[in-house]
Amino acid sequence: MYNEEANRKVANGLFATLQLFMLLMTYAFVYTIFIASKLAIVEQHLSMAILVPPLLATFLYPYILYRCRKMYLRGQVSSAMGWMAAWAVIIIVLLYALLSQFMNL
Repeated sequence: MYNEEANRKVANGLFATLQLFMLLMTYAFVYTIFIASKLAIVEQHLSMAILVPPLLATFLYPYILYRCRKMYLRGQVSSAMGWMAAWAVIIIVLLYALLSQFMNL
C-alpha cells in the first residue's frame, strides 16, 4: 500500500522532469539571444565578443541545475525549486538586457 521508496522515486522523477523542462525553456531563450546576437554582429559590425554571454549561460545553467539537484537530494525541495527558477529568470533577463544594449548602438 504505502511504499515510501516508490513515492521517493516518483518524486525524484518529477523533479528531474521539471529540471529538464526548465533547461529546455532556458535554452530556447538562450538560443534566440544567440541568433539575435549573430544578427547584431552582421548588421552593426560588432565583435564576436558579444557571443560570450550566451555561451557562458549555456554552460552555467546546467551547473546550477546540478547544484539544485544536490539541494533537492539533501531535502531542501523548495529551495532547490526556487533557485532553479530564479536563476533561469536571471539568466534570461540579463541576456535580453545585454542584447537590447547592443541593438541600440
